[in-house]
Formats: sequence, C-alpha cells, structure tokens
Amino acid sequence: MNTTDALDADALDQLFLQARSQNGWQDKAVGDDILAQLYALVRMGPTEVVAGIRTSC
Repeated sequence: MNTTDALDADALDQLFLQARSQNGWQDKAVGDDILAQLYALVRMGPTEVVAGIRTSC
C-alpha cells in the first residue's frame, strides 16, 4: 500500500474511536447495489495464514 491509499485521520477516527456496535434494525429494504458493495468489502476476510498466526500465539 502506498501513502495515497492510506485512510485520513478522520476516517481512522470514525472507524476505530467513534464507531459503535449495531444494536437494532430498521424495518426497510436494502438495495442490491448496497449489498454488492458490502460483499465486495467483506469477501476477502482473514486468510488461513493470518488465522493460523493468531491461533498459534
């Protein structure tokens, strides 16, 4: 990753300091475009190598 790909301070603050866990659901539909964006973000979760390192520590 080069420095142009790094998150700025505001984004890091929102992710790691200001974010809160979901504790309820809204009764409204989620569009296919939003679901596709979400899937694109989470489809490449931790790899077996990373999981192996975590469990061996």
